[in-house]
Amino acid sequence: EATPLFLNTDRLGIGGQPLKLLHLDSSSGFAEMRLSGTSGGGTVEFYNDSTALGDIFFDTSKRFNVRTNGATTALIVDENQNLGIGGVPDKTLHLMDASRVDIKFTRTGSNDHYIRKDGHFLRFRGHDDSTILFELQNNSQNNVVAFPSGGNVGIGSDSADKELHLKGNEPTFRIEQTADANKYFD
Repeated sequence: EATPLFLNTDRLGIGGQPLKLLHLDSSSGFAEMRLSGTSGGGTVEFYNDSTALGDIFFDTSKRFNVRTNGATTALIVDENQNLGIGGVPDKTLHLMDASRVDIKFTRTGSNDHYIRKDGHFLRFRGHDDSTILFELQNNSQNNVVAFPSGGNVGIGSDSADKELHLKGNEPTFRIEQTADANKYFD
């Protein structure tokens, strides 16, 4: 049985009366459309008059791409369902940027918080995006954990009452010399 084709002034309907410029309607199951090409699966482009806004497409590596601003790749989902924002992913969630990467956490009716990868630092920031609550630094000179805003650190305790609070059955604190592992203080 042939699928009915409807043409209403400036609208095309396949399977039903068109409510939009192009309207696909299926009387049973999903309305399906296929884009096929020799260099990928085809592209759906979005324009405002003659200004390119973005497009969506699959490339020949089976990656789903979303481009914004005419040609800037904003998001890629690969065949393993890895999501890349700013580039091709190699992990489940992969965020990339030339300068820094920010993640913003927002809970309705509450303050925002941020995690920022900035150079050699991974920083956890407060609601104003400028207060550093906690930071990790990893580079060739050193590895540092810092709490620039002050406060107490608890290891084995969630209610530290000193700058460094160790809690356990037999808590141990060690200071060890880098040049000689046999020189240490417990």
